[in-house]
Amino acid sequence: MIIKVIANTIGSSVEERVTGLSDYIHHPKQTRAHHLSEYIHQLHPGFDEDLLSEKCVYSNFRNFLDDDPHYQKIEMSQTASLNSRVIDPIVHMVGSFKKFEVPTTEQLEQQIDILAKHLSAEELQMQYAMHMDTDNVHFHLIVNKVHPFKKNKHNENKVIDLGDGWIYNAVHRAAAEIEAKQGWEPEPNPMFIYKHDTGHCEKNPDYIPQPDAEKIYSKIRDQEHRHQQKSRMSSESESGKDYQRYIGHCVNQVLKNAENWQDWHKELAQHGILYEKKRNGSTFKIKTSEEQELTFKASLFCNKQATLKNLEKKWGDFTAKD
Repeated sequence: MIIKVIANTIGSSVEERVTGLSDYIHHPKQTRAHHLSEYIHQLHPGFDEDLLSEKCVYSNFRNFLDDDPHYQKIEMSQTASLNSRVIDPIVHMVGSFKKFEVPTTEQLEQQIDILAKHLSAEELQMQYAMHMDTDNVHFHLIVNKVHPFKKNKHNENKVIDLGDGWIYNAVHRAAAEIEAKQGWEPEPNPMFIYKHDTGHCEKNPDYIPQPDAEKIYSKIRDQEHRHQQKSRMSSESESGKDYQRYIGHCVNQVLKNAENWQDWHKELAQHGILYEKKRNGSTFKIKTSEEQELTFKASLFCNKQATLKNLEKKWGDFTAKD
């Protein structure tokens, strides 16, 4: 199976996002298409009418006071508003299965259990639904990162950093555990392998990493094959590779000139590149001409010379950009 985090590329309000996503997962009907542009265009900017063949066969929720999905939308929006600092509190994920793989509702509940565990989202508000279409079975999950009752030091409701800040690793671990426990055929080149003897996921020693720019959502790949034409997302992926090459060229030049952390940040900024510390690692970020942000692991460039570990050997402890 594949679990994807669907990026929020539309500048909608929290209330609009909650309403659009919640309405869609419960009622994916063609009559609602005109009211669901936010969800549809996030999933597939080159929108295909085939997506409207989906049918919701099961839905459920967790950690709401009300059982009615209509009032849950209000509750989720109100809870999200209890933290004024969070920019995008609503996370949307899609888990898809291969053709002829059809989980039961009990298996879906176990999948949500496992995913919530890896995301540290057990106490967060969630809505989820299983959909069937002409190709495969998949589920949609909406998570509100704002905790319904826990407070932070500012006396606002706490925002939970899903997966302890590594949300993509968390969903890969969850997928590995779900496949192993439920017997689904694993995807090629998995990032993690679930060990039944230890009950933990371990890194796959044979995993071949791919830059973000090369990752195309599986639904889009299927549709490209079906229609024998490239989607807009594929074109954007190729553009992402161009940005990766651009970063590699710039980083190589800056490494030759920079003598300390501030030189490093200043010269990268002149090329429109931001270098950030991410837990024990680091990333490069760049905005595209369409104002979309791309993120690349620092280990992808210059034979790992730009990793946090190697740069700290040169210039001491990491110093953020002024």
